[in-house]
Amino acid sequence: MKTSCLINNFNYADYVCDAIQSVLDQTQLVDQIVVVDDGSTDRSCARIEAEFGSLDRVLLIRKSNAGQLSCFNRGMREISGDVVFFLDADDRYRPDYVMRAMSVFERHPTVDFLTVADQQTGPTASPPSSLPTRDLGLSTLATLLDRKWIGGVTSSLSMRTALAKRILPCALESEWRTRADDVLVFGSSILGAHKYYLGEPLIEYRLHGRNYFAGQHFTAVQQMHYSLAVNQLIAWYARFMGFDTNRLPPLLHREFRTIERPSFREWADYFGLVWRQRTPFSMRIRQSFALTGHAIDQRRIPAPRKPHVSVAAAQSRQPTVGVSVS
Repeated sequence: MKTSCLINNFNYADYVCDAIQSVLDQTQLVDQIVVVDDGSTDRSCARIEAEFGSLDRVLLIRKSNAGQLSCFNRGMREISGDVVFFLDADDRYRPDYVMRAMSVFERHPTVDFLTVADQQTGPTASPPSSLPTRDLGLSTLATLLDRKWIGGVTSSLSMRTALAKRILPCALESEWRTRADDVLVFGSSILGAHKYYLGEPLIEYRLHGRNYFAGQHFTAVQQMHYSLAVNQLIAWYARFMGFDTNRLPPLLHREFRTIERPSFREWADYFGLVWRQRTPFSMRIRQSFALTGHAIDQRRIPAPRKPHVSVAAAQSRQPTVGVSVS
């Protein structure tokens, strides 16, 4: 399988070349690197051209400033690999990231969305934190009915290009100038992505004081605007898929059975969803038994050992998997 990497950049001249070099330094060749510059006013493009202009597999696209989602939309038009990796211009990949990620896609043919653990770097980096590797299954109903966020930050995400080209382009560019990884996370869930989590810290999430999300304080007005944008986004993809949400609740127990070793929190979330639906009482009883039976059966399966983490690592959104957005 061929691989592509899509890097979005805006005024990160101090970091973007380091990000590109981390892709070039992979132990498994990345066949194509597409860098979309979102109208930077610093020396980003000049530095990229000076360092990588002679490399055929590095494509620089300049565009007017319109935000992160617009970069995803524009970049996907050029992606030619079978799997696409996303990377923010201020982050880095560890050398074995692509190799480890591709091994997941090769071993699990039905998995089309992967997120990995990240390592925070910088003076304010958090202590090590990691969740076990496991199959996250499907999350369409959990997202449509309860706005679950099943994924990771932009640089931790990769997916089969066939899925990415169903998610993108997304028309809601003005609402997602930043935090557009939510478009990838929510959109993929609603489109029925089979998700997998690799609990190895394979990317470096850089904390530097100019992050657009990490370390930022959001006012009540900003949080409300964000919640409205999430609601609009979920409705947009639901219309795209033609879902009738009134007919989906009877399938909740089936979706839950796709999750490997579900946590107590995940069981409780699905249990609550079952009992909030207007389905017959007998159906809710049957679904509750099915949820509980799967959770018990899966807890008997031993979890893989957590990987050794040698440097400070933590997820910028805790936990990485299964965040509820309110």
